[in-house]
Amino acid sequence: MDKTLTENKHYSLILNDGENLALDGVSELISFGDTQIALDGTFGTLTILGEGLHMGNLDVENGKVKVSGRITSLDFGERENAKESLLSRLFG
Repeated sequence: MDKTLTENKHYSLILNDGENLALDGVSELISFGDTQIALDGTFGTLTILGEGLHMGNLDVENGKVKVSGRITSLDFGERENAKESLLSRLFG
């Protein structure tokens, strides 16, 4: 994984007309299907919900992804490994 991507906390998200999404800062594809795509990156975790979702470009090395389809929800969450490392520091 590119060190600059993991050290850089910035990301970019562009959603056009609720149908075309361009996202920078992606480090991992967690899961994908035609109604849900889950990604991890500098933004934490992102779950994209919609209908007819397609990943046009996925470039994890450079942290970029493009998604098309009817996007109905973008849900940001914390990184799983960030929670674990905090808990391991407190109790480990």
